[in-house]
Amino acid sequence: MDISPLYELRARLRAAMIAGTGLLAEDFRLRRAAEAFAPLEQASPVFAKIGQLIGLLLSPDAEKKEDFLLDAITLVDAVLCTQGAVAVEGTVEPLAGGGWGSAVTNAPYSVVKTLTESLLNSGSGHYGYVLDTHRDRPELFRDYRIKAAMVQALGASYGELADTVAEWLKEEDASILPLLQNGFDPKGKKEMVRRIHVMMAVDGEASNAFFVNILPEAEKEVRQAIIFALRCRPGNVDLLLELTKTEKGNARKTAYYALANMEDGKAEAVFAELYKKKPVDAMHYLVYAETEWASRFVAGKLKEQLLPWEEEHAEPVITREQGVLLGESLAALPGKSGKEICGIFRMAADLEERMKYIYEDKKNVFVANAIGETVMAGFNTGNREITFTFQSSVPYLLHQALHCHPDGELCALAVELYEAEGRRKGRRKTYFPMAVAARLLDGEDCCDWLEKQLKGKLFQSGTEFYPLLARGIDGLRFDGRENAYVLHIKHGRRTHPSGEPAPEYCRLVKQDITGRFTDILMRCQNADIDRVLMDCVNPGDEAYCRKLGEYFYGRARKTAAPREYLLALKHCGYSKCEGLATGYFTGQNRPFYFSELSAFAALLPGDGAAVYEEMQSVYDLYRQGRLRMRDSRSGEEQFLGFLDELKR
Repeated sequence: MDISPLYELRARLRAAMIAGTGLLAEDFRLRRAAEAFAPLEQASPVFAKIGQLIGLLLSPDAEKKEDFLLDAITLVDAVLCTQGAVAVEGTVEPLAGGGWGSAVTNAPYSVVKTLTESLLNSGSGHYGYVLDTHRDRPELFRDYRIKAAMVQALGASYGELADTVAEWLKEEDASILPLLQNGFDPKGKKEMVRRIHVMMAVDGEASNAFFVNILPEAEKEVRQAIIFALRCRPGNVDLLLELTKTEKGNARKTAYYALANMEDGKAEAVFAELYKKKPVDAMHYLVYAETEWASRFVAGKLKEQLLPWEEEHAEPVITREQGVLLGESLAALPGKSGKEICGIFRMAADLEERMKYIYEDKKNVFVANAIGETVMAGFNTGNREITFTFQSSVPYLLHQALHCHPDGELCALAVELYEAEGRRKGRRKTYFPMAVAARLLDGEDCCDWLEKQLKGKLFQSGTEFYPLLARGIDGLRFDGRENAYVLHIKHGRRTHPSGEPAPEYCRLVKQDITGRFTDILMRCQNADIDRVLMDCVNPGDEAYCRKLGEYFYGRARKTAAPREYLLALKHCGYSKCEGLATGYFTGQNRPFYFSELSAFAALLPGDGAAVYEEMQSVYDLYRQGRLRMRDSRSGEEQFLGFLDELKR
């Protein structure tokens, strides 16, 4: 049955709802639609009822046409709903990217819209709003609309926003991958590079087919990022080997970096050949590698380079190129592990006090730092020889290696090198931070050992001890995602040529932090150690927060710059602020501005009543003449208004 007249009738009825019922009897279009519909009235009682209602609408004498119009259009809509088609030709295919997030969030549209606009627009104000919302309402970021905006925000002109969003997206599961791949531009710039980094962090192997397919079209920095991402699957070795031959410039270098991360004999063979021709390049490409063969390779080459110093009283004369190679080889130690690497650290530590080399450039002196990077150049030397030393590099690199791979052998080695009785005191001290980190990671309670070092004869005073202890525990923090304490460190090299940030390592700490260990740190009364304690606040541990709060409160009252301690007190949920403002302003010994007063009050812990009482005490001191305010007349009026506001 052809029901097209019914659709035409509905269109005319809707037009009548807009025009009104006054001229319905003269509406020739509705009359023509009624005539076309008339043959259908015999087919069904429902159609007959519709025809009856249309007749009343077209009658010039009928009353209450508004009611008839509503009844007619309601009935027509109901009939058309029953006649609608629910099938289409073709086969059923799954939707790409299902599971991007919750389709519905319990939030007003205005909130979602504001957050979306903040993600898609530049400016520090928008960035602050995004950060605050992520902290206060993290559930909003599970909404698929917000996730789509987050992917677009990877290209934000405000780089800090783009980098922050990238870190959040790295915590998602594989359901985010279709959003990252949709609309990908292989000829794009930083935004596409960030997308690749996120895909690798979420599930690199699941994205491998996408990387391989997009590679032929990719250009410049996007191409480099994709090449480095190919390390995600062992089967890509042959492709990477081919790229080391066909690519040029940074893309070719990136292929070597990727190969260094492949646990494959073919990759090791390529580096063995490269070392014969370009040894500095070969060691440089291994700086981020954590493969077993890379550990053996670096250990073997370093042993060859260190052998000239094993002879007693040896002072080898080496070329500048040999010195650069030594620096690159040492820099490749972090990330490596095993007996061979421990042997190299032990060998270098035994040699370090006489591990000097002399090289001479015909025109210039090149001064290298602890890991061989040039930091000074351009001094004409004539025939003068220059002596360099790498004494500081071994402890530094051991510290990095411990965080990258805190295996039992490396931890034992760090303590061994620190406790070696035959070593000069000055050199032993340089290994103390590494020994502290090792004891935190090795699983045994280190409190007795730490107390012994604090009271020992090696350190003449806390002035020597505390900075080294602070260095050893640097990176200790409570990780809310792991719900545990970790040691966090970044790789010594800042960024990777592929554009990927340098690796970061979070290693679980097996030592109980909240008990005696914290008591030892508190006794030090050292600002650097206090900053570590601030990172150790666990909001879910009320007893520990109370313990830290009491400590930070005492420290805040003693320091002339208590801002960090006040923020820590708020983080602990501490509610006492008595004496904090009065102590600070009396200790300034100078007139203060009202803006300082209000800013300080905003930092105070506790509820509004506690803050009011403390600021009232400051006002009392001011009225007694014990405090001075600049522009005292208008300042006092502001002060009183501020107190009234706090009281309310």
